[in-house]
Amino acid sequence: MPPTADRGPARLAELEARLVQLQDENVQLAEHQADTALLGLVSEHVFLEADAAGILRVALEQISILKDLALCAVGDLGAAEVVLRHAYLARSAAPLEGRTLRLSPRVAGELAAGAVLL
Repeated sequence: MPPTADRGPARLAELEARLVQLQDENVQLAEHQADTALLGLVSEHVFLEADAAGILRVALEQISILKDLALCAVGDLGAAEVVLRHAYLARSAAPLEGRTLRLSPRVAGELAAGAVLL
């Protein structure tokens, strides 16, 4: 009987590649589920809130909680700074509205090119 090639290492490599692919898909599904939950929570408050500021406050809070971000903010972009309009700080009730965040030239350039998550 002729010797057979050992297919074990090749099969193991195929299974490892498939496992990585399934893990990536699982992460994407979890992110989509969190995004769907966020949209649902925010949409509930859209009907309850009378003004845009209230809706933004709720949205920033929900984003902070679901995405585990300490600070979520919306601001007006200047040449080298952002003036915060609305903000949610997870570990403090300190008001941040009106505060100015200084930006490095690189970050200012990125923000000027479009929406960026810092």
